[in-house]
Amino acid sequence: MKKNTESLGSIFDPQPSNSTGNIRSLSDPQEPVIGYVGVEEVKSKRIFIENRQLPPDWNPLWGKCELIKVNPDSVFFYYGLPVYFPVDKDYGTYRYCADCTTRGTTKKPSFWP
Repeated sequence: MKKNTESLGSIFDPQPSNSTGNIRSLSDPQEPVIGYVGVEEVKSKRIFIENRQLPPDWNPLWGKCELIKVNPDSVFFYYGLPVYFPVDKDYGTYRYCADCTTRGTTKKPSFWP
């Protein structure tokens, strides 16, 4: 609506039009009503896996994973290249230690419900 009211004047600008939705006035069917009602559902699932639940050989680099303090003036140095990964506000680690997508797959394991 803002675009229609502020940008009129050339042949390439949007033409004025009425916005209608799926809402109607019960008391006056001729009254213009703007809006749209929809029913949506968002689902998400987050699982936490403890180290003891994983096979012993899942990360041969485990002993080399450590948190690195990242000062605000060093953010680009650490996160500008795909080597480090942010873990907390002031800390990062090597990407292979925190980002499972570097070694993982998008295929669901057989033991997941």
